[in-house]
Amino acid sequence: MAIPYFKKVDYLFNTKGYIRPDIREMYELLINYYKTKENPKLQLYYIDQLLKADRILNETFKYLVGKINKEYQTQELLLEKEKIQQLLDRKNSSYSTLITFTSLLFFSFLLLTFRYYRNRKLYKKNYDELMQKNYRTEETTKPRQRAEKPAILDINPETVAHILKQLEKFEKEKKFLERDMNLSKLSATFNSNPRYLSNIIRHYRDKVFTEYINDLRIDYVLELLQTNKKARLFTNKALAEEAGFSSTQLFVNVFKAKTGMPTAFFIEQIKKESL
Repeated sequence: MAIPYFKKVDYLFNTKGYIRPDIREMYELLINYYKTKENPKLQLYYIDQLLKADRILNETFKYLVGKINKEYQTQELLLEKEKIQQLLDRKNSSYSTLITFTSLLFFSFLLLTFRYYRNRKLYKKNYDELMQKNYRTEETTKPRQRAEKPAILDINPETVAHILKQLEKFEKEKKFLERDMNLSKLSATFNSNPRYLSNIIRHYRDKVFTEYINDLRIDYVLELLQTNKKARLFTNKALAEEAGFSSTQLFVNVFKAKTGMPTAFFIEQIKKESL
């Protein structure tokens, strides 16, 4: 009940400089009160006020001050002040760390949210463009059309024609789904020179061998996901094995590089269109 009156006296001390020896105990009571309330800020404030009051009292009422029974001596006040200041510094440091950590989390969340919606917008654009090309079921079942190209000068035309015919059969029969398919293995199957086969694929398919095989496999997966509802339940690992990829990560990387979206997004859009 006395606290509001004590604060009025403190106000007069701050504004008018009014202080008497018998008022000094008020500050000791306030220090003890806020100590019990675990309020170090106000405790520190009233310690400073008591130290200030003691300086004035020592100058003005030197004789009377010596007769006052002091609970807090100057040295004790300074030690108490140092302890409280250290406690406040630790709290402020912890609070600053918490604020910094919370801010980082918040901005990370904003960044991730922005990237998520930006990526989805980009994926949708890539999906629409992809579906306008030759990945619709009715389009992928049509015979592959190939533009006329000039002959390769350093390879016999008959050899070129023979290999092209074998490539068409290879594509039609989906032999590219065989695991660990490589240039040496395919050239041995065609009974051809690996260099010839590589040059023919580069010239007539406009791709290096690895890209040629990977594109065929991704085209197969795209058609499979559009025509087979059960395939849409496959994991990336199952799709990678189905398409003949040597690893799940390779399949994920190649699929995204070719289509501009992850498999999950493509399947999600296919499901929406089939509703």
